[in-house]
This record gives sequence, C-alpha cells and structure tokens, in this order.
Amino acid sequence: WLARGYVCFVIMYSLAVLLVCFSLVQCCVAVQDFPGPSASSENRSRIWGVLVAGSNGWDNYCDQASICRAYQLFKAVDVPDSNIVVMMFDDIAYNQQNPEPGVIRSTPNGPNVYKGVPHDYTNTNLSVQTLLHVLRGEVDQLKHVGSGKALQSGPDDYVVVVLASHGGPGYMAFYDTPLTAKDLMDTIDYMHSKHMYKKMVFFVDSCYSGSMFYKKLPPNIDVFATTAANPHEVSYDSKWSDRLKTYQCSYYSCAWLKDMEKIRDQHEKKDTVEWLYEHVKKQVNVSHVSGYGDQSAANATLSKFFGKKTQTSVEADNIMEVRSSAFAIPEVARPDVSLAILTNRILLAKDERTRRELEERLQQELQLRESVRRTLRRIVEEAVGKGNSSAAVEDMLYHPASPHNFDCLKPVLNSYSMSCHGFSKVNYACHASGCLANLCDSGIPMKRILRAIQKTCNHNSQQTL
Repeated sequence: WLARGYVCFVIMYSLAVLLVCFSLVQCCVAVQDFPGPSASSENRSRIWGVLVAGSNGWDNYCDQASICRAYQLFKAVDVPDSNIVVMMFDDIAYNQQNPEPGVIRSTPNGPNVYKGVPHDYTNTNLSVQTLLHVLRGEVDQLKHVGSGKALQSGPDDYVVVVLASHGGPGYMAFYDTPLTAKDLMDTIDYMHSKHMYKKMVFFVDSCYSGSMFYKKLPPNIDVFATTAANPHEVSYDSKWSDRLKTYQCSYYSCAWLKDMEKIRDQHEKKDTVEWLYEHVKKQVNVSHVSGYGDQSAANATLSKFFGKKTQTSVEADNIMEVRSSAFAIPEVARPDVSLAILTNRILLAKDERTRRELEERLQQELQLRESVRRTLRRIVEEAVGKGNSSAAVEDMLYHPASPHNFDCLKPVLNSYSMSCHGFSKVNYACHASGCLANLCDSGIPMKRILRAIQKTCNHNSQQTL
C-alpha cells in the first residue's frame, strides 16, 4: 500500500511540474506575440511638429499651402496628430476666390495638401501668445483656446518648428501682434532649460528671417535654424497659378519641402539637416538661405526629425505642372506680392470692365504703399526732432536695421500696427518698418517714439475722416 501511494505521489508531482512548465512556455510565447510598441512606432512618437502660418488672405496663399504640405510630411510617416500642432488662419481652403473649395495645392496641379490637416488654432486663435504657450507646453494656458494642444515633448524627442509669414527686421508678422526675435529666443531658452527636446530644428520663411536668429541663437543648445533670407533682405514667392490667380509657394519652402518629399523614404547617413540646408541654399538664387545655431543638431539625420516613409497621405504629385502665362510675373519679392498679383490679373483680364476694376485696385495699392512711406517718414521726423539734420532722418529711414533694443521695439511695433498700418493687413509695412528698429537702437526714448506714432497716425486718421 505504501509503495502504491509513493508511485501515485511521484506521478502527481510530475504532472504538476509539467503543468507549471507548460504555463511558463505560454507566458513566454505571449510576451513574444505582444511585445508592445515597435521600435519604429516608438521612434515616430518621439517626433513632434509645430507648423505655423502667421499671415492670412488670398494674396498670402503660399504660407498656408506650405504649412499644409509640411503636415503631409509627418502624416506620411504616421506621426500621430497628437504630436503635431497646426496654426493657421484657415481662410484659404474655402475662400470665395478658391475655384476648388476645400482644396489647397502647393504646386500647380499638385495634390490637395489640405486633406486631413488639423484645425488646432485658427482665426483669432492664431496669436503670438498662443504660439509661445504651444512651444512651452503650457496646456493650462490653452484651456478653451482652439484644440488646447501644446508640445509635450521630452529629453529624447526631436522637434520641428516651421514658421511662414511676412516679416521685418527682428520680427515676424502675425494676425494680432508681431513675434519678436527676443520672445522666440526666450522661449527656446525655456524649452532647453526644461529638457523639452533632444534636438530641435527651425524652418523659417519670411523676409529678414535671418534676423530672428543672427547673433542670437547659441551654438550649444542642440537647436539649428534655417531661414529663407539673411537678416537684411527679402524673400520671394514663386509658382504663379493662372487658375488661382495667386502664388502657391515660396522659393525657399518649395525647395526644402520638395527635397524632403524626394528623400523621406530613402534616408541615408549623408541626408542630414546640414545636407538639406546646403542643398536648398544652392537651389534658391533669389535670396541668401541662411543657417544658425548648433552644428550637432545640423548633423542629425533627417529621419530623426521626419521619420521614414510608411504610407502616402495624399496622392502623389506626379502630374506635369501646367505652365503659367508667359507674360505673368513668375516670382516676386514678398513685399511686392500684392502688386504682382494685381499686375498679373490685369494681364489675364478677358474684358475691359474687369481690367479697369483691377487697374483701380492697383492704384489703390500704390497709394497705400505711399501712405506707409509717408507715415513712417513723419514718425521719424517727429521722433528725431526738428533740431536734427535731414541726414539723421534719412539714416533712420534707410540704414539697414539690426535691432537689439527689443524692450523698445516690441511696444513700438505693436503701437504702429494697431494705430497706423496693421502688419497682417498691409504686408508692405513689414518691409518698410526697419526705421522703427533704428529709432529704438538710436537711444531715443521709447515714450518719445510712441508719442510720435500716436501723433502722426491720429492726425492721418483725422485727415481721412
């Protein structure tokens, strides 16, 4: 009886051991079958994008088109929308001048880059303060504002910031107030101190865009910025469309976006941010594409920032582009875009009545530009004072601006934009506003400059009334 009991015990014990082993094997298989996020998925979650078009209006079609096209770069590699913040006025896709409602094309006959684009911050939510909160990751400050999304990146993440708008020396124009170089630099410093990125790269498309970073962006904080122009020159629009009767893309944005679309699915070690910058610089011959900041960020591979292609978000842009009219102005300096658009439309006009209406609008645009120049001259004369020579006035008006007194410049720009010519409405004013920076840097008290602005523009408005 004892022998039989012992045998039964051994058999039961052996079965128990086998069951335990079988359970362990199943657990191992389960771990192998469900490994959690893949390496590629994890890499995509480490990519963040902030895409901003600061301008509005049909004449500025190219800025929103470029931002939408940049968004498609991220979607082609499955970067989740939670990692992408899009800011634009959103008045182009369904503009009454758009012959294809709901469609935005960055090149003639190109794909619809508006497809699937998030509407995070649009219309009046397109503000400088909103952008700064987004970059700083301050979600608490964005409650009840747009989508409320902000960067939630960390020390292992790669951040891409794309900015497209009009600009002047030391600032970029936004719908509400200008974004100054100092505000942007302070925000970058904050992001660096809070370890919000491993590497960060900027693509900035505006006139005088180099002035946002020149002698400002440190070479040791893992940030590299590439700009459409140097600190003292304008940038250019291109891709005139007879059908849309506007320019679809800027020289700079077309170049870097097209390069990225070509190489995004075949990233090699040579394809670094520096390689892209140098290649774009060779292509853009109407302005001086410039680079600033940390070389270590420039040496990072593009796949770190843009991933590797997994799908096509929009239909391939393989349709042969239709040539614009031979007599249309093919490319134009951004301060002159409104003039060029009206001139091209006059040349395309099919009847005399339309031509006359466009010619009247052209004259109004010329008068507006003259009003900007006259207003700024009066402000300078008033601020400099009657005791100074005319040479001092001319120097303030025409000397290339290299702003450094931003404590003065920011309120002066805001005052001029609110009281005289809004930068979001009168784009030419950005180009002509360098004299305001010169006034601030000359040592003239800020209060005196502000009084000159109020006196001049209040007088002008009374004359208009």
